[in-house]
Amino acid sequence: DIPDDEPITDVQMLTADISPVVGKQIEFDVPSFNYLKPENRDPDDPHIQRLVRTGPFKDLFKMEFFGDDYSGPETVKLLRCVGHLHIAALGMWLEDATTGEMICSGAGTDGTGPDDKGFLTAIEVESYDPPLEFPADREVRLVTEYNATILHTGVMGMWFAFISSDKQVKREEASLQMGICKENVCDVSLLPAPPSTETIAQASVCFDALQGSPACRFASLCSCEEFINHPDSSGCGGVFTSEMGDIEVNSLCALSCDACPKTCEDELPNGPACNFAGLCSCEDFVNAPESTGCGGVYVSEFGELDVNEQCAAYCDACPDTSNANVIQEQILEKLEEGLGGMCKYATADCKRVLTNLYSCASGWAQRTDDVDANVDFIVKRHGKRLALKHSKLGSPSLHRNAAEDDAKVLPCSGEVTEAYGDAPPFSIQEEESNNSGAVIGAIIGGLAVVALSVFAVFKLRARRHSGHGDPRGEGDKFDATRRETGFDTVHRGADDGFAEDEINLHV
Repeated sequence: DIPDDEPITDVQMLTADISPVVGKQIEFDVPSFNYLKPENRDPDDPHIQRLVRTGPFKDLFKMEFFGDDYSGPETVKLLRCVGHLHIAALGMWLEDATTGEMICSGAGTDGTGPDDKGFLTAIEVESYDPPLEFPADREVRLVTEYNATILHTGVMGMWFAFISSDKQVKREEASLQMGICKENVCDVSLLPAPPSTETIAQASVCFDALQGSPACRFASLCSCEEFINHPDSSGCGGVFTSEMGDIEVNSLCALSCDACPKTCEDELPNGPACNFAGLCSCEDFVNAPESTGCGGVYVSEFGELDVNEQCAAYCDACPDTSNANVIQEQILEKLEEGLGGMCKYATADCKRVLTNLYSCASGWAQRTDDVDANVDFIVKRHGKRLALKHSKLGSPSLHRNAAEDDAKVLPCSGEVTEAYGDAPPFSIQEEESNNSGAVIGAIIGGLAVVALSVFAVFKLRARRHSGHGDPRGEGDKFDATRRETGFDTVHRGADDGFAEDEINLHV
């Protein structure tokens, strides 16, 4: 319990893993001593596997359970450390890489009784009171030893360190649930700012993401050439198989695999004009007598069809949507990062930011200022979900069965009007698009495609039957060429509960 009038210092858990030494992640195998690599063999006893990782303390240890890179205090105040080992483990320890001074000892103890003889039954725990202090960039060496007399599979060598975070926590800040409420006003200054032009430019470039991935951090697979040609990899376009699951090779080595996302593709081969009228080649479509070419229209008795919309890639007329996607991804990442850092405890600032985000996402709260269009999009789509997610504090395991239900979010004071149209519309810095015009344009475009398809179908049939007699009767001819065409509305639920409608043509 936390005394009412006395804050306490929060304890932070760190984790380190020995398995990257042998190119693995979390779990690894101990081969029998005959097959040990020389660098993994104890120089004093060839029957012992000895794995060593050396580096600055803050580089070897991750926050929480193999989470983000170390972000704790520059001066580490070590309170306790303990290893996690399996059968045949002899011990694990952390020492100063320069002097050899023991920082944490984790010697293993085997059972001697009839039921546990030869099994690991205990691991030494090292505790410090007062805390052991040293700089976070201190060069340390993490060592794990296993008995390699026979093969052992699926073992581990994880190290857990508990340090002072230097964060003073009061009783009222120790709640596991942050109560948020609805406001009538959305404070735009509390929303994330759009990323800079430099950040957007860097994010827009296709690159290999392997070096920032767990495969590099935990398994030391940081070269795409090595990753792609690894025995556990099926190469570009395939997967890398590991104990933790399959990883798509292209997702981590897009540049090396020449798998960078394309700006756009031609829609013509997938449209009704191809399926029903045989107009599948953009070269033929663009250069047809009925077409005025790229940038123009395809003219028929049933209307005009925009050539660039059907053959965007062929006409080098891809819409510039990549920057919008990059910007929105950057905003979402920045928003998540900011909420995670601010809402570790039930502070007044956390409540203010979550309440504001929830209110802004609802759409009816009055804005205090203009807001960037991409920030507006992210807040409306993800704001409620993120506000409810980060209102649950502490370890996620404590909220495993809790639903993100916004029915319990009540007005902060008075009544909050949610009736459609009661609040002013969103205002954005960028030029606003006319939604009604977009809808009407989409409908006209859809009708034009359908009309062109019907026209092309009848035109092809007329060519097939011209000059040829049909042995069947008129009734049979009608039955043979009849088609039933229907329109269904399909609802695609977005992750925030909004639904989008699309029209499917069934023939």
